[in-house]
Amino acid sequence: MIPRRGPGGGGAGAGRGAEVAWEAALSMVLGALIGIWVDKRTGTSPVFLVVFLALGLTVAVRRLLRFAKAQTAADAEAKRASTPRDEREPPRERDPD
Repeated sequence: MIPRRGPGGGGAGAGRGAEVAWEAALSMVLGALIGIWVDKRTGTSPVFLVVFLALGLTVAVRRLLRFAKAQTAADAEAKRASTPRDEREPPRERDPD
């Protein structure tokens, strides 16, 4: 059985993930279309297609990495908040060195 989350738990994250995936796909497609258009205007064959596709891919990867980092932080915060206070690890003392 799949464990249930509290209100706004799984659905909100899935919706945000789908949004980020669409943004990533759209940035690559848009880069390819712009590259094709510039290539037709300048008479160069795949030069600008490759350049703009690479730019679109770079934007997509950066966006996905940002989302993954934010999601990991949110999951860690949710886990910390759901753990009862007496079960948490006590803060570690710093070494005097």
